[in-house]
Amino acid sequence: AAGSGAIERALRSADSAGLSRRDQLLGVAENPGLRNAIDNLFRVTARVGDGSSMAAYAHEVATGQLLSPTGHGKKLLDRLGQLQNLLRTNLSPSDRAIAERLANEIREVLR
Repeated sequence: AAGSGAIERALRSADSAGLSRRDQLLGVAENPGLRNAIDNLFRVTARVGDGSSMAAYAHEVATGQLLSPTGHGKKLLDRLGQLQNLLRTNLSPSDRAIAERLANEIREVLR
């Protein structure tokens, strides 16, 4: 996808600086709606995987232990809808690549 090369470079640079994946993505994303989706998908205080709702859901499925009162499945469906709506708008190439990547990650973990 257009813009994905720039994103990969920015994320590698942020990763080498020791930033969390959440902070890496927020450092690249420009669209306020996309930034909101990222903020909702990643928690600073999370202790499972990369701090994403995708990692939390995978943990819940693997262990049967919910990490929140209702689990992360509905949250992922809500964020997927948000990302799909954003993808119907005029996003910059880099924001589109981020939104597509996150939507694909959500679809993959929900399989």
